[in-house]
Amino acid sequence: MWANARIDRLGDQLREKKFSAELLTDLDDYRASFLPAYQAVVERLKNDLGYAVTGRPAKSTPALVDKLERQHVRLSQVQDIAGCRVIVDDIFLQERAFLALEVYLDTPIIYDRRAQSSHGYRAIHLVATINGRKVEIQLRSELQHLWAEISEKLSDTLGSSIKYGQGDSEALQLLSNLSHAIDKVEEEETARRNFFLSVQREGLTINKPMRKDIRAIEKRFFARRAQLMRLLLDIRDGHLQAVA
Repeated sequence: MWANARIDRLGDQLREKKFSAELLTDLDDYRASFLPAYQAVVERLKNDLGYAVTGRPAKSTPALVDKLERQHVRLSQVQDIAGCRVIVDDIFLQERAFLALEVYLDTPIIYDRRAQSSHGYRAIHLVATINGRKVEIQLRSELQHLWAEISEKLSDTLGSSIKYGQGDSEALQLLSNLSHAIDKVEEEETARRNFFLSVQREGLTINKPMRKDIRAIEKRFFARRAQLMRLLLDIRDGHLQAVA
């Protein structure tokens, strides 16, 4: 049995880097205990909701040690030992997916990192509890995911502190600027969707001149979104110099 006291003793040993064969065996056993919950969540997302899912059933040892040191939490409090990810096209589909996941995951804990981003990182995280084990689901729009991939690439080169708002100032400014640009595009996506829903709900009539103006606005919006998408892809794939 994995009582919290035993889990936290294991975490203390990890934080203090008191590695031993016994410690690593216990850690592997503890992480393996999350596998049934992880598989149950992934099955619900894939089979019940039809989403493509990526993920990992257990957080790596270096990542776990880093989290214990950086956040000063107990191992029993870590909620993303097992985790998976769902990526959808845009903010509207993200909202639809969020509502579906909230139901199918039996009222999970929700962390909405869009209105208040975490050092530029924007997404919705849901933490489901299955048979006493927590599984984190990251729900991202395509633009949010590209930003996260750029952040990961920069952290691989410049150090993991980049992801937490520390380190190279030019890299941090780049990530901030990109996050702000994504936020603006997704705000416009939301406003655009709300406008068309209100037209439909209220039965408003759109005359020919208005229809022409709407088409022009739509054309400019999709051009801006496509331009931002190309920029993110180019930076992620190394076609542009991300940091001078």
